[in-house]
Amino acid sequence: MLGKFQLLNWIDYLGTLPIILVILSLASGMIFLMYGKMLFKVIVMIHAAVAAGYFGWMLGMNTNKPWIFAIGFALIFGILAWPMLKVAVAGISGMVGATLILQFLIFIPGAARFGQIIAAVSFVTFAILGWFLLMPAVVIFTAIEGSAMVILSTLTLIDRTGLTSANLRWFVFDKSGPVIFFILLLAAAGVAYQMGFGEKKAPEQKKAVIVNSPQK
Repeated sequence: MLGKFQLLNWIDYLGTLPIILVILSLASGMIFLMYGKMLFKVIVMIHAAVAAGYFGWMLGMNTNKPWIFAIGFALIFGILAWPMLKVAVAGISGMVGATLILQFLIFIPGAARFGQIIAAVSFVTFAILGWFLLMPAVVIFTAIEGSAMVILSTLTLIDRTGLTSANLRWFVFDKSGPVIFFILLLAAAGVAYQMGFGEKKAPEQKKAVIVNSPQK
């Protein structure tokens, strides 16, 4: 289970996509990173549709009609995510938080044995935080996800275009610590950008005070 959530698995998946989709992933990551707060309703609907579509595909594999199940589940849950926004944000926050925590298990000897328990506890914890802290959760999970998409897509493009002779897969496996660090660093910059840190606020205009002159 733990291996499915590691950076190496994501790099392998990106490496199988057509290069145009990798570029699209990079562009989408930039949008998530910088404008997640502004477009969060649409982003939450997309997340719900993708997650439900994947579940529907896996379920449909048993009936030999995976496309019907995937599209059906994606449409239903994508639409339901709008009126059930807090539930959707809580679920996405739980998934992003649990995935982030699982990245660090490889640095803790023996922790991988408890991967499922740690993932479950992390999911519940971050889901609760997402429920009660709606907008901060939206900003954080869109920044983290956008940052991961940008960095991993960039590494994949560098590898696919032959700009380096290094083995990308071995680089991500051997240097996963620095890669995670840069993802978090870029995510922090994305959070700051979305929250508007550093922007100069326009001075408030003084309201004109109208004094009624006494009638003669």
